[in-house]
Amino acid sequence: MSEKGDVHNGHRSRMWQKYLKNGLSGFEEHEIMEIILFLCLPRVNTNETAHSLINTFGSIKDALNAPISKLINIKGIGENAATQLRFLGELSVYLNQQKTKLIKMEASQSTVKFCLDYYKNLSYECSSFFLLDRSLNIIYKDNFPGNDSEHIVVDCSEIIRQALNYKCASVILAHNHSEGYAYTSGEDINVTRKLGNLLKEFGIEFMDHVIICGDQGYSLRSEGAVSEIWY
Repeated sequence: MSEKGDVHNGHRSRMWQKYLKNGLSGFEEHEIMEIILFLCLPRVNTNETAHSLINTFGSIKDALNAPISKLINIKGIGENAATQLRFLGELSVYLNQQKTKLIKMEASQSTVKFCLDYYKNLSYECSSFFLLDRSLNIIYKDNFPGNDSEHIVVDCSEIIRQALNYKCASVILAHNHSEGYAYTSGEDINVTRKLGNLLKEFGIEFMDHVIICGDQGYSLRSEGAVSEIWY
C-alpha cells in the first residue's frame, strides 16, 4: 500500500473512532459529509470534495437531494458516487416518511395538515400520491420527482396500478411548489379530472388533490374545484 493510502486510511480510522466516542455531535457539517463520502469514494481523500459539496449546495440535506446531473459537476464526484449520494438522500426521505403509514385521514382540513407536514421534509418539488384503506389509513405512498419546470409530473397509470395492487378504497394526490403560492393551475385541473375519471371507473374514491407551498395548503375538493369529480 502506498504512503498516501496509509495517510487516508489513518485519517478515516481516526474519524470513525471519533464517531464511536462522541456520535455526530462532535462533527462539523463538512466532516459528516466527508464520512458519507467514505462510503462512495473508498480510496481517495474526501475532504476537499466534502467542502465543495457543502459550499455548492449549502447543506448535507440539499447535497443529498441534488440532481445527479448537478452532483457530477463537483470535482471528485463521478456518476457512481452521485448515484449513491442521491440514493442516501432518497433513503433519508423514505425513513422520515415511514411515520406516515397508518395515519388516518378524516377531512380535507386534516388532509391539508398532513400534506404540510409531509412536504416540509422535502427540499425538492414533486407530486405524491397516498393510498387509503376503508378505515382511511394510509397503506402506501410514492413520489413522482419534479422535472425542473413549472409542470407537475403525475403518472396516472402508475397510481391506478398501485391502487389496484393494494386494493385501496381511496386516493389522495398532492404536489408542492418551492416558491410562490399554493394556487390551482389549468394543468392541476386537467390532472385532477383525468385521475378522478380513471379512479371512478374502478370504483375508487378520489379523496382530494392538495397543493402545498411553504406553510400554505390548498384543497381542490374543499374549494369546489373540478365539481364533477366531487359532487
